[in-house]
Amino acid sequence: MTPGMWLGLAAIGGGLPDTVRVVVVRGAGPSFCAGIDLRMLSGEGVPGEEPVPGAADPGFEDCVEPFHVLWFAGAAKCLEPYSAEQRARMDPGLVEVAEIGAGYSAVEFLDAMAVRNAMGSQMGAFHQEYDLLLTPTLPIPAFDGGLETPSGEGRWTSWTPFTYPFNMTQQPAASVPCGLTRDGLPVGLQIVGPRHADGKVLAAAHAFEQATEHHEAVPPLLR
Repeated sequence: MTPGMWLGLAAIGGGLPDTVRVVVVRGAGPSFCAGIDLRMLSGEGVPGEEPVPGAADPGFEDCVEPFHVLWFAGAAKCLEPYSAEQRARMDPGLVEVAEIGAGYSAVEFLDAMAVRNAMGSQMGAFHQEYDLLLTPTLPIPAFDGGLETPSGEGRWTSWTPFTYPFNMTQQPAASVPCGLTRDGLPVGLQIVGPRHADGKVLAAAHAFEQATEHHEAVPPLLR
């Protein structure tokens, strides 16, 4: 993506300001960054804008336990109308977390909501400095289908540390292809925007796809 592409984002649905402040999450590995021209992410060369140095970290602690409370309790509510016979035909992992979620207390739920609110405020402050946060979609390559985790044990949140936090903060995010691993497996770029900035995220995702050919790459397994 060229600097001019960022300047043209305002013409795309949802639109963006002429100056877009973009930062890559701290800790993104070289295999992720190799698929992206970091100059385009920092806005280097955009008139009137200073390049964003290095990377940044939103700074919040791991929120997996509060997330589990909210997610599992939500699953319990969603499955509430279904009989045991109907649940037997559902994904076993979903049924399991719903059963766990049904056991949480109101206090535990409110504690998790307090974490959500604090994280939302923290990300609101983060986006005062940066318009968009870029992360890998996943920290690992694709693994065998039919498993919740690569090892077959534990929950899916163990391999999605870049995505579920933004379910907690209720922010819009999009995943777009940004290359293939050495083994030919797809790599995703996640674009995260402030709350209610869905148009900004979609515009950036569209611009990235227009400026690259990653979305046209076909993994060898599918050829």
